Amino acid sequence: RYQFYNASWRNVFMEMVDAELILADAKDKEIKLTDGEVREEMESRFGPNIIHTLEGLRLSYDEAWKMVKNDMIMQRMLWFFVHSKAQHKVNPGAIRKAYQEYLVQHPAYSELTYRVISVSGDPSEAVRVSAEGGLEALMQLEKVQVSNEYVSMEQDLSQTHRAVLLSLSPGTYSSPISSVGRDGKTSTRIFFLADKVDHPAPSFAELVPKLTNELMQKA
Repeated sequence: RYQFYNASWRNVFMEMVDAELILADAKDKEIKLTDGEVREEMESRFGPNIIHTLEGLRLSYDEAWKMVKNDMIMQRMLWFFVHSKAQHKVNPGAIRKAYQEYLVQHPAYSELTYRVISVSGDPSEAVRVSAEGGLEALMQLEKVQVSNEYVSMEQDLSQTHRAVLLSLSPGTYSSPISSVGRDGKTSTRIFFLADKVDHPAPSFAELVPKLTNELMQKA
């Protein structure tokens, strides 16, 4: 208990100050509650046998009444002078703009499972074997190296790899891509796309509650 208050006393104290200021403001604005409203809330919180419940909580009826009434006044003040104003700012246009910003930060993407086949010399035999026998047959060729299976997010790939892999359908091979190294030797790579899992961005309807809540909190 000491550790809790030692770490949190300032926040708790400021909440108490805020509460007193709100209650004082409510008194100046003559915010009123009927006894019936408070009694209904008392029954909602403590059940029909209020006295018995309060005894278990070591609260007197008057203490509980005052506590509940003050809570209700604060809720009403926050609604009238905070939440209602925030709601005017959180209109459909603001939500739509927040959704567009969300899509920029969290775009749709694909998860790609693939292998890279490196070929020394003429790649024509590797192309023929891949078409006829697949990966297992390719691995038997002397001048062919087949990489382990990679799993990468679309956005993590280089521009070249991404362009090649996104043009393929799962289970297919790319055309040979040749390049000349620093030693002057030509090397050829063929990409094999084993699987592709698309992750679409959430729809506007799915994100409306989340975006509305975030905009309300900010407002």
